[in-house]
Amino acid sequence: MDRSQNRGWVGGGVLILLGLLFLLARFVPTLTPYVVLFIGLGLFGLFLITQAYGALIPAGIVTGVGVGIVLASRSGGDAGGAAFMLSLGAGFLAIWVLGLLFRVPENHWWPLIPGSILILVGVAALGSRTAQTLLESLSNWWPLILIILGGWLILRQLQRPRHR
Repeated sequence: MDRSQNRGWVGGGVLILLGLLFLLARFVPTLTPYVVLFIGLGLFGLFLITQAYGALIPAGIVTGVGVGIVLASRSGGDAGGAAFMLSLGAGFLAIWVLGLLFRVPENHWWPLIPGSILILVGVAALGSRTAQTLLESLSNWWPLILIILGGWLILRQLQRPRHR
């Protein structure tokens, strides 16, 4: 089957699974915190079937949010918020990692930025004095990251062969 033939199957399957999931959550209230997680995992399944980067991005984000909702519902206070931030950050990092593992041609490094920031915020929210000190230091020196990335991009551009 080519891609155009897969679309109908995939789209129909996704709609059926979503309908079943929402119907089940309506009659089994204890499943409610898991709905978003199941949707994210379904999107990962869609990515595995289609190998489309367009499915991987929402899969990582929605699964991260879903794991965060489940963890936050099981813990309270700062730990719940920290768990949510950490899992959402991990979801962004999963986009990049899975893009590399599956050799997705459209894979880019942009998910590392929000993923790293969310993980740093999550670690700081845990109340660790070491993490707070690290974040305070980074708040003074983060422009160096921009300078280093800018220099790297310029060097990479200079190393490319010129075509006329």
